[in-house]
Formats: sequence, C-alpha cells, structure tokens
Amino acid sequence: MDNIKSLDYNECKNDIFVCVFPHVVHDLFYILLKKNQLHNKNVKTNNNRIVEFDINNITIQENEHYYKVQHSILKINENISNINDSHYYHGQSLHRLAHDVYEQNYNTNYISHMSPQVADIFNDTSSKNTALNITLKPVQATKAYDFNKLYSYTLCCCNNDNFYGWSQFLPTDEVKPFDGVISTGISFVKCYNAKPFRGNGWYCDSFFADALHLNLINCDDILFQIKASNKLHSRFFEEFVNHVAQTFDGYKLANNGFIGLLAKNYTTYENHYFYARPHDSIK
Repeated sequence: MDNIKSLDYNECKNDIFVCVFPHVVHDLFYILLKKNQLHNKNVKTNNNRIVEFDINNITIQENEHYYKVQHSILKINENISNINDSHYYHGQSLHRLAHDVYEQNYNTNYISHMSPQVADIFNDTSSKNTALNITLKPVQATKAYDFNKLYSYTLCCCNNDNFYGWSQFLPTDEVKPFDGVISTGISFVKCYNAKPFRGNGWYCDSFFADALHLNLINCDDILFQIKASNKLHSRFFEEFVNHVAQTFDGYKLANNGFIGLLAKNYTTYENHYFYARPHDSIK
C-alpha cells in the first residue's frame, strides 16, 4: 500500500484512463457518485452499463479491446508517410477505427438515400436475411464455414461475385409490380418454402434469381420489386476488406462491426441524471 500514489489532476488533465475489464468502470462510477465527486459530465452507457465518464478533466473509459485497437493503430500508421494522416487512440472501438480508416482512404459513395416507404420495408421483419446463402445448388457439402468470416467474405465480393452487385437506392425508388425483369434491387416473393426461403417476404436479387433458375419458385411468385437506381460493383469493398485483414489485430471484429455501422443511421439523444442522495432524484 505504501507504493500507491494519488493522481495529480493537473498532470493528468485531458488524459484517458482505459480499463479492459468489464463492469469496473461502471462500479467505479457509482462509488465516486456516492462520494459526490461527479457532476453528470460526458457519461456514456452501453447496455445499461456505464462505460465512460469524466472526472476533473480526466476520462475514465472501459474498452475491453483496447490492446487490439492500439496494436492495429501502430500497424496502420506504419504505411502512412504524412504524420498528419496518422491515427491516434481517442477512445474508439475496433470497428469504429475500421470505419475511420475507410472514410479516410476509400470511396465513400456507397450510401443509399431511401424514401420513408422503402426504409420502412428494410426495417421490417418482412425483409429476409439471405446474405449467407453462398449457393443453392443441390451438391454435397465439402467445406464448413466460420460465419464470422463469411461476413467479411460477403463484404469483399458481394456473395460470390454476383452479377447484380451492391444496391444503391435513391429517394425516387419505389415499390412497383414485378415486370418480369430481374435487376439490382429487392423483390417480394410469395412462397411457403422455409428452406432456403423464410416464407413470404422481400429477398435480394441474386437469391431469388438463383431460386428461379433452380425452379424453387416461378415468376408468378414474385409480386413486387424495388429496383435500385444505382449499382456498385460486387468488389466495391474488396481492397478495404483485405487491408483490414492485413493490418488489424482482430479483423473479424473490425469487419463485422464495420458492416453494422453501414446500417440505417439513427441519431438519438438521451439525458441521464445521477444523484448521490435518493430523495434528490424525485424532486
């Protein structure tokens, strides 16, 4: 105990203290709160747990993947000649670092801008997830796949270099009756097939095109379609995926999380108020 020293707040001003063990920051927050040492500043939560807060201009943060993030930053910076373009740790997760790398070095023209009608369809349970159906051909399986790796594979080549590529929707794209022509986009299929289909719903172009070819459905089963105004090449993200695999420590976490960041962007604001004394919270 004699070797324990108290922090000099002036020397540590604007520093980030990172804890790699879950729940420790959460518990520390409430210990300090009971001692009236916190003032509701920059508190961040994740799954109803405190993961970051400030005290006297010092940031206390939980990041269980900190060492992976830091090691990845060092490897990324090895190939950067301009020091102004270097990456630094500022509390980001591994997948947020991957997103930062993408935004800084690769083509960012991939975002869809959907009408509310189309956006509601993508957020509804009627949109079926079939991205991991690599093939529908009735052949004997010879390989087993790690599903975490398949996300990277799909991002790399859009599900085995399918002809239709990545859909990029515009606000003018809308639901129309199926015209008999399969093109980049999604279509509503009426069926009672639970494998490989998931019943009635919206399916991606390459999936129901293969299903048609194999006579699992026919054209009469396709009722509606949303054709994408723009189409990105199937290997649009390939260079980025390979870069992450070569430089990131824990590339599966980075790629999978990056895919999650490509989802619809919601901005929400929450106010949390913490009190040391119970009766203050009911005023």
